Amino acid sequence: MTRYVSSRRKLFAILGLLCANATAVAASIESFAPNGEVKGVRQVTARFSAAIVPFGDPRELAPFAIACNPADMSEGSGRWADTRNWVYDFARDLPAGVRCEFNLHSGLKTLQGEAVTGAAQFSFGTGGPSIVQSEPYEGSSISEDQTFLLALDAAATLESIEKNVYCDIEGVNEKVGVKLLPSVQRDLLLRQNHYFLSAHFARLFPGQEFNAPAAKDKESPKQRFLKEIAKANSSLIALQCQRGLPNSKTVRLVWGKGVTSTTNLPTRENQALAYQSRATFSARLNCERVNKKSDCIPLLPITLNFSAPISLADANKITLTSADGKRYSPKTNAPGDETADWLNGVIFEGPFPEKTQFKLEIPAGIKDDASRELANRDRFPMALKTDENPPIAKFPASFGVIESKVDPAMPVTLRNIENPLALKLTSVDAIPGKSMHVGGSGAEEKIISLLTRLRMREHDPQKSFFSSLDNTQAIALPKPGGKKAFEVIGIPLKQPGLHVVEIASPRLGQTLLQKKRPYYVRSAALVTNMAVHFKWGVASSLVW
Repeated sequence: MTRYVSSRRKLFAILGLLCANATAVAASIESFAPNGEVKGVRQVTARFSAAIVPFGDPRELAPFAIACNPADMSEGSGRWADTRNWVYDFARDLPAGVRCEFNLHSGLKTLQGEAVTGAAQFSFGTGGPSIVQSEPYEGSSISEDQTFLLALDAAATLESIEKNVYCDIEGVNEKVGVKLLPSVQRDLLLRQNHYFLSAHFARLFPGQEFNAPAAKDKESPKQRFLKEIAKANSSLIALQCQRGLPNSKTVRLVWGKGVTSTTNLPTRENQALAYQSRATFSARLNCERVNKKSDCIPLLPITLNFSAPISLADANKITLTSADGKRYSPKTNAPGDETADWLNGVIFEGPFPEKTQFKLEIPAGIKDDASRELANRDRFPMALKTDENPPIAKFPASFGVIESKVDPAMPVTLRNIENPLALKLTSVDAIPGKSMHVGGSGAEEKIISLLTRLRMREHDPQKSFFSSLDNTQAIALPKPGGKKAFEVIGIPLKQPGLHVVEIASPRLGQTLLQKKRPYYVRSAALVTNMAVHFKWGVASSLVW
């Protein structure tokens, strides 16, 4: 019995010791956020290891003394989310360049009267200035002496900008520094970019109207904004690369690490905006050609395009003159805006005479909208030549249904097609060709097979549709208007059924393929009449 009592006393002693140690554990701050460098801070949270206020206590017990730089950024309100979690909401999102310290009030105790110990000072910063908007926007084409308008999320010192911002130019093996433009030039650029200015106002004064009246004894939003951007170290800057930019090169405007806010917070990483410098001011003639070795197709327009806009006055002085002295007047190539003052080129509409020499002239001293002279001025006056009109052998479709009882025919459009040996047989211009006919009862399977083959060869002009196994008939197609005439004629199809017709044209092959081999043009027609129309219904559904 004595041993039992003694053991029980020892157990109580141990438990009492443990409780005493537990009570001795000091309260502390378990977590604090944010910390380090964070952009766009609006709220701070702190969690204590023990209850500080009673649940639902309306008192606004502030556990921290708050100090921010700039001082006005510390404005806000604190509240207890529960007995252990405290939240502080800033009056607005903190911009870059702000540093805040939260210092625990000495003597702060828990509900049990224990002192809060441990870490008592917490801080964070919103980082150095960065670019939030640029004009021109990233990816734009820029001029050789381009100026850049930049909106920052915090004012930066001019010295740090000149030291750490540079242009990285393709083909230039060194950093090219920047020069800051004076406020007079910057303000001129801002007046020309109203949207840019409005967007920056909305960032600085969210939810406010630019022209809203001022409250009593206070400045209006407009007055505050203009005062802000008029500062020597403003969050709106304008700058240029210190040297002219070469044409057609990638240019990166690098906002380098080390750019420092007026509150002495530096950027930690580079920020780069990529651009493409514009090409030299040049002119380029464009006309449609049958192939790369051919001259211009006389039926189609001839255009002169410029790499940069030219004035309407200069555009109207551009002339195209044929060898016989006929002059063609240009039209502008500004679709939907025929009264534009600046144009990217002109159009000379055809048709033009075949096999004719022309001279294209531009006015002396022609310049673009940036007053640059034409880089390839020595190519003018420019000589050009038209070819003959290209040959054509074209069916209206790859398949059709012809309902006719009398003289059915398949139409084909022809122009400038060859003068073959068949001419000897017909004594007129003719086109060699073949036709194949399938008809009669039980022909549906053959029809489907032929149409399937035809579709597979639809885009293969270098190989004939027919094989040696096909039962074909050679035909001669007279061309009433002669070799060069542009006309539509009919290929006679004498009986109902499916007809596959293929024209083999060496002239088309020479022109389009640039090879001494035929170019094949083909089509199929299902000829039917009212008496057998239902019989061919299955085949008619195969039109593609």
